[in-house]
Amino acid sequence: MSETLNDMMSGNVVIIHPGSLYLRIGKGSDASPVKIIHAIARRRKSEGVAHQDTLLIPQAKLGTVSWNTLDDARLQVFQALSKVIRRDGTKREPPSSARVLELNSTIQPEKIESDKNLDEAKDFDEVIVGDEVLTIPSALPYNVHFPFKRGDLNLHSGVGGSLSSILMDLQEIWSRSIETHLGIQSVDLRHYKAVLVIPTLYRRNTIKHYLSLLLLNMGFGGCFVVQDHVAATFGAGLAAACVVDIGDQKTSISCVEDGISQPSSRIQLGYGGSDISQLLFFLSKQTGFTYKSCNTANVNDGLILHQIKEEKCNLNLDEASLVRHIFNVEKFGKSPLRYSLYLGDEAIVAPLGYFQTDLLEVTGKKSVNVMGKDPGDSEDPHDHLYLRETSRKYTKTGDIQNDDPDFEDNDLETVGPDIGSDIVPIDQAIFRSIDMCINDDMKRKMFGSILIVGGGFRFPGAAQYLQARLAQLLGTNNPPAVEVMMDPKDGDSDLTVWRGAAVMAAMESAQELWIKPREWAKHGQKILRERAPFPWA
Repeated sequence: MSETLNDMMSGNVVIIHPGSLYLRIGKGSDASPVKIIHAIARRRKSEGVAHQDTLLIPQAKLGTVSWNTLDDARLQVFQALSKVIRRDGTKREPPSSARVLELNSTIQPEKIESDKNLDEAKDFDEVIVGDEVLTIPSALPYNVHFPFKRGDLNLHSGVGGSLSSILMDLQEIWSRSIETHLGIQSVDLRHYKAVLVIPTLYRRNTIKHYLSLLLLNMGFGGCFVVQDHVAATFGAGLAAACVVDIGDQKTSISCVEDGISQPSSRIQLGYGGSDISQLLFFLSKQTGFTYKSCNTANVNDGLILHQIKEEKCNLNLDEASLVRHIFNVEKFGKSPLRYSLYLGDEAIVAPLGYFQTDLLEVTGKKSVNVMGKDPGDSEDPHDHLYLRETSRKYTKTGDIQNDDPDFEDNDLETVGPDIGSDIVPIDQAIFRSIDMCINDDMKRKMFGSILIVGGGFRFPGAAQYLQARLAQLLGTNNPPAVEVMMDPKDGDSDLTVWRGAAVMAAMESAQELWIKPREWAKHGQKILRERAPFPWA
């Protein structure tokens, strides 16, 4: 036991936290992970079919009804902001859209000197992963793939969209990233163990493929998986919290107590930071976005919009100033250009899309998911659907009805919050998730410990604004105290989950969770059912 702990303390555990936009990876002994673009580019054969996944969720082709809904919401939010009273009692006086448009219309890009060598003749490898994908000239024949979309595997009917192709891409990205950034050769992975962070609303069928990938294909000496929300509470040092994970392409919510995410409280919303980036672009085009040839289908242009959002958006309603953003555009074969962009209340309206969901029409219809019925797994002989059927057929001869309470149909389905099929604002989703807690004491505990993680909500004033919205929802009749936490322990909310997984891997109790390659090859899901640090259902 002590030898195993010493191994971990010396960095013999690799923590892998994959996401739709970024991969966070590092040794358990590292203070923070390496954060890289979670993408792969493969050189296309001369007769091959082209495929380019986008960095941002694409803008939707809006019909008349959707366009009117979006434009009405835009005007209403701008008007509401113009009437906001500051804390000191004075009225906000934001710059008008006409003024912002006037300023942007006078701006011309300027040529700049660059020390970067953007040489199209550079010899690029057949396969490129991570941030290097951004350096590939658009004229070169490469297919670009992002293995995850909206927090799940990016399955599609195009090139590279099959399950086997995506698993191959993941193996390539993770192996090369570990070798490049952690200095661990693939042949040495048998001396290391891996902790994989998975979504709280996980798919059992997908998790078994991840285990086979890590243990049998990549060759790690051991592995276990942990839910992201549970890891977040360990990273923040909290025994209980309502975890709100706002990522680039999805938002997930659940209530966690003593290391268990309550299944009835789990919600996943199909929007995130990428939608806010597209919304900011849409709003800025109304006020003369200065980079006229910006193409959101291009990964580098998508990254520019992502960076503008991260640097200039805020939810501090006391602010009403004009802000200027300067950014560079570098394209192969052309001189680098420097652009200036003025933003008024567009910088506030964009993140308000989390609360005014009609604004998110810009990226099309959204999904909402809760922890629903387990579809079962035909390859798992210990699946409870299988056990129910065999119990009916063989333990009660001549009686097809199952009267055994251990196998009631109700046990096979976990019903999440009654949220309907329509997307809801993030504050209402949090309220409904907490409302599914079993008693009032637990609800009060969760309202007093709302933990924001992920990189999609890192705006100045965001935590305070969300806290005020939740307090308003609770009313004035003896409401519970509301506290929204972001960047716990002076850390970065974007890294809380990864750090929590590293903490869990170093705990003595975690030594019972490790699954070895030989065990996985022999027992498969049976051993995952026994050792997973959460109910395998």
